Amino acid sequence: MANYKVIALLDKTNAFKKVDLGLVYSSAASGIVGLVMDCLRQDGHLETGISQIFLFVTGRQRSKWLTKSVGDAFYAAPQWPRLTSPDAIKDRIVRGVSNGLLAHVGKTDTGSYRPLTFNQAMMTADVEISDDMFSITKKTAEAFLKTEATRSEWRRTSSRERRRTRESTRSRTYSSQGRLRSRRGRGTHVFSHEMER
Repeated sequence: MANYKVIALLDKTNAFKKVDLGLVYSSAASGIVGLVMDCLRQDGHLETGISQIFLFVTGRQRSKWLTKSVGDAFYAAPQWPRLTSPDAIKDRIVRGVSNGLLAHVGKTDTGSYRPLTFNQAMMTADVEISDDMFSITKKTAEAFLKTEATRSEWRRTSSRERRRTRESTRSRTYSSQGRLRSRRGRGTHVFSHEMER
């Protein structure tokens, strides 16, 4: 192990960077892989989790971004630290959704967010990392839910108005038919009386 003292990796400028492991002892780690990983963790090149700020920076301050693009950024862009587990992305999304910091959504052809999970408990298995699922900010999620609530109230109000209009129209129709039958009845009575005379 003492022969492996320097490793090379891509730095944030996409150029090779040498990392000196320092004075290596046989008891420093269980093996060369463990030693290298410990060194990379100390220097911030390797992370076990994702901070919330990384998600927003990766999204370039957009209101939404593909969940798959988050993973692509960490595994492809040299400016971000490498992750020890792909589940770290899912864990971060779960914590963000549970704490009401972001929402995990799909997007329909009409631009609506379906399904939408926000500010509620969520399991890691429910997080889908794909081209069809997005993470959106708290502000975007709240604005969407407010708009949906307004639309729902408008639809309920419109439905009540349409129902009242139909009932009013039906009532006027029945009233008109009743008056017409009444007039017809009086006319028949007069005609019969004239015949008797």
